[in-house]
Amino acid sequence: LPRDLRPYVRAPSGATERFGAEEFVRRVGQREGVDEHEAQAHARAVLCTLADAVAGDLDYVRAQLSPDYASLFDGH
Repeated sequence: LPRDLRPYVRAPSGATERFGAEEFVRRVGQREGVDEHEAQAHARAVLCTLADAVAGDLDYVRAQLSPDYASLFDGH
């Protein structure tokens, strides 16, 4: 991540989890207190902005995610 964003990222405490894009959006909505449609729009906005900000640096991260996350990065 860019140096300015690093302080906002924390290492996970305990075991990590794997889940698909649908669950990711559900959790975003739950944390924000918004419905799934709004949570999906927010997730897309953040991920697309991050992808633009760090150009190809997210390729490794994207490769680790299941294919269903692609639409969140592509904004579709």
